[in-house]
Amino acid sequence: QRAQDTRRIALERAYPPEQVAAMAVRSELLLREREAGILHNMTAEDVAANPLLGCWVEEFKRNPFQTKYLGGESLADVVDRVRHFRDWASDRHPGERILVFCHGLVMKAFRIVLLHFDIGAALELALASPIPNCSVHIYTRASTGWAFEEHVPATGVVAAS
Repeated sequence: QRAQDTRRIALERAYPPEQVAAMAVRSELLLREREAGILHNMTAEDVAANPLLGCWVEEFKRNPFQTKYLGGESLADVVDRVRHFRDWASDRHPGERILVFCHGLVMKAFRIVLLHFDIGAALELALASPIPNCSVHIYTRASTGWAFEEHVPATGVVAAS
């Protein structure tokens, strides 16, 4: 719901009502947040009380890219969904601008897919700090792939490549 609220507020502030009304706005199941499985709504105390979950936590700290949430998804699984979305959007909206509002982990998955990260770079990104709320990532098609810019609220452009 947060991503949908952010989308509504951003569109209302950035575009006149008639332009927003003309946009094909939709929620896309492929871009949902990672499925947390049995960890959904568990507290740190719940996890600490279960030795098996403690083993999982250690594995997750070591490799947050490929380690699946128990009964849920890994970041690698989210990358697969984002890759599917990229293909779907490219087929149905060639040459068009697409504006996506999503959670930070999905934003990391977009970076992995569009910038063709290898497993080492994907793991490094997975280990990095979370993406700040309300960050904007801009991907522009270039002859050699995708150009990337990251804008973080209150600090301006923090990275460009």
